[in-house]
Amino acid sequence: MKGKCLVKASTNSLLKRSIDQLCFNRSLLKGRVDYICLFAIWCACFLFDAIWIHQNNLPPAWDQGSHLSKAFEINEYLNHVNLFETSWWNDLWAKFPSYRGPFTYLVSSPIFRLFGTTYKNAILTNQIFNGILIFSTYFLGRLIHSRNAGLWAAFLCAISPVFIQQRTDYLIDLSLASIINLTWLCLSLWRFKIFLSKWVSSILSGIFIGISFLTRPTGLIFFWLSSILFLLQFIHSLIRFKTKSILQSLVIILSSLIVAWPWFSENWLTIITSINKARRWGILYQDGLEANSLDGWLFYPKMVPTITGSLFIGLLAAGSLIAIYSRLFIRSNSINFSIDTSKLIWWISFPLGAILLCIFMSTKEIRFVLPILPQFFILIGIIITSIQTNWSTIWKKALIIISISGVFWTYFGIGINTTGLSPNLPAKSVNWPLDQIVETIIINSPYQLSTLAVLSDSKYLNAFNLDAEGKKQDNLVAARQTYYQSESFSDELSNFDWFLFKTGDQGIMSGENERKIAEIVKDSIFFSEERKWFLPDGSYAYLFRRKPLSIEVARSSCSRNNPILNFQNIPGGFQLDITDKARNLIKSHILIDLKDSKRQYNFDQSVAQGMLRFDLKNSNDCFKITQRFNSNSIILENDNFFGSRISLLNPDIYPVSKLLSEGSVEIKATNYSQQRLALNRIELVTNMGSLLRNGELDLLFAKAGQLNQGDPEQVYLENSEAIFNERLRLDENNLDYLYGLAISQILQKKVSLASKSLDLISEIDIDNQYVFLAKAFLDIYQFNPKLALISIDRAEDINNDPNIIDVLKTMRILAKIQSTKFLEAIALIKKT
Repeated sequence: MKGKCLVKASTNSLLKRSIDQLCFNRSLLKGRVDYICLFAIWCACFLFDAIWIHQNNLPPAWDQGSHLSKAFEINEYLNHVNLFETSWWNDLWAKFPSYRGPFTYLVSSPIFRLFGTTYKNAILTNQIFNGILIFSTYFLGRLIHSRNAGLWAAFLCAISPVFIQQRTDYLIDLSLASIINLTWLCLSLWRFKIFLSKWVSSILSGIFIGISFLTRPTGLIFFWLSSILFLLQFIHSLIRFKTKSILQSLVIILSSLIVAWPWFSENWLTIITSINKARRWGILYQDGLEANSLDGWLFYPKMVPTITGSLFIGLLAAGSLIAIYSRLFIRSNSINFSIDTSKLIWWISFPLGAILLCIFMSTKEIRFVLPILPQFFILIGIIITSIQTNWSTIWKKALIIISISGVFWTYFGIGINTTGLSPNLPAKSVNWPLDQIVETIIINSPYQLSTLAVLSDSKYLNAFNLDAEGKKQDNLVAARQTYYQSESFSDELSNFDWFLFKTGDQGIMSGENERKIAEIVKDSIFFSEERKWFLPDGSYAYLFRRKPLSIEVARSSCSRNNPILNFQNIPGGFQLDITDKARNLIKSHILIDLKDSKRQYNFDQSVAQGMLRFDLKNSNDCFKITQRFNSNSIILENDNFFGSRISLLNPDIYPVSKLLSEGSVEIKATNYSQQRLALNRIELVTNMGSLLRNGELDLLFAKAGQLNQGDPEQVYLENSEAIFNERLRLDENNLDYLYGLAISQILQKKVSLASKSLDLISEIDIDNQYVFLAKAFLDIYQFNPKLALISIDRAEDINNDPNIIDVLKTMRILAKIQSTKFLEAIALIKKT
């Protein structure tokens, strides 16, 4: 039989494996022509994709914009590579707190460096993953059946309308499918001891399992059924004392952990919560088809015609039925089917487990089954290869012609529609003004990072693609949605200087709250329209700005008296002006103390809220920073004079704060609107520390979420930490400072430092159960269950809040699980 060497029977398993290996190696030598075919298939994909990408001018949509923004961010971060610095790696992993892992974006970076940071070049990254997909699918087809089956499967990966749409988009589904497919190939080579040494294939299997996790952790769930077979084999090896097999299994596990653990250990909690958030989002905003309904089971079978095209499936089915009829009733040898049934359970474990998992998911989309489509194509390849009749050659040529016709239709709508689907046409002349919106903001604020609140969520004008555009333009604009609504819309207005909204279609995530905020902004005397655009969908987009902006940065003449500082009261808050060289202003903080006969008040600020962005060439130039911020302090309620003491803190220049001025400040009580001024983020972090102290955890995280939207890089947390550390140097037992420091460190995930801060707090605030609750949480996060249990015991002993009883029980269960005390954990679960 061509391309296949079968061993029918052998009493010597070692001899059988040796013959399998020899046959596979010979097949490799014969398959050189196949590699040329595979390379030609890949080149054809590249050519068609490149033409389509060149003609398409649509901006990225929602998920695409989010992925593109992250890819641009990582590409910028890789400009400062320091592989031997632990903090560099920690900062890298911290940039991926959700279930969307870093691998796809890291692969995109070389493409950006070669061809430029554009959406079109991001899409070209798919050619790397497409090459992996084509070659790994081919080798899997050869392992399962034959070279011809592998070639057909690789060809179907190239012409499938589903994969064509993925290749001309920027998502992580194609990268996940390719890496999952490669992982399955390596695992199969290891299991059947073919081609590679088992030690080599075990290492490669572990590495690619880790990379699959770094692409999207949920992808590994597809292997749940295969993992059971792996576990059974491992148990069998333990029982039979097969040392090599045991060690190789451990090598797979260890090498996967080496690859995946650094990222997972840094973000495991947020990865899990983001997966749950995505699941709930799918239930809320997508059509759920549950597994307990017939539609839920039939959803993916009904999608089969869309995978390769309806005419292809029809012709395939017709040829298969004719061949089966000939075999059964005419007794012809129309079907020459052969497969090693001893390996069948392994081969079906992955696709069967994956499709069952997808069926039981409430949210269903064709892209969710993308990782198992190559297995489906291998099955089709086996069917086509096995049919050998006097008409099969013409039939196979017809299948190829229909497939290629479908490619032209899918890309460009050319020829006959053999797919039964609408073409995925490139949009050649569409002018969505994303670049103009970002440029308008940068013209007004060229030396700082500005945050734009996007109140609409339409497909081609949303926070995600605007954020990507902002990163593309020197990372001077960030765009965010207003997810975290507070009791008053004034908090949302104080969180941003720039607002964008549009008429017409608002998108799925934009609701009544966004509409109300847009109305308030339009009617507010504190905001003005900066510019408007007519959009391709027939609607208008409006860009509004605060007047004046909360932060203004302008060039200034240098003086021997630098830094020059002025601090004054304005209605609702304060205005701070400081002039100095650019290099001295970056990462600087102003400590402001106002004092009367009764007490002292702090109004600390980071210069420009830490948002300054200067080029190196401007480091010796002088700039004047004006920033305005509100305050809820009681000193604003009455007219009064306060003694003032203002100090400058810059840890890179001064080891401790430097006194700038002492004098007095006049406070005039006036009626004002909270919309007038921007939030004082340092003051709010102090308030968040008080929320932790009082156990108001829901309000604490809601406030943190709101601040994070207005400060997308969460610079305010780093600023707060520096300021509170300096305050504690001067007043080491001040609980307000300690709680503020602790919450700033917790939210930065500086777990070790936060634990030390909580230890200091627990020595002073010894009867506060929330301190020990926070300590237990951090210990669980660091996988220190013994310490966590000590804190949980202490919290339960002093607890007088019934609202956290269940929280403490849950944390105790988690600590028991981390301690591998599973029976005790199960017993606790039964009690709850």
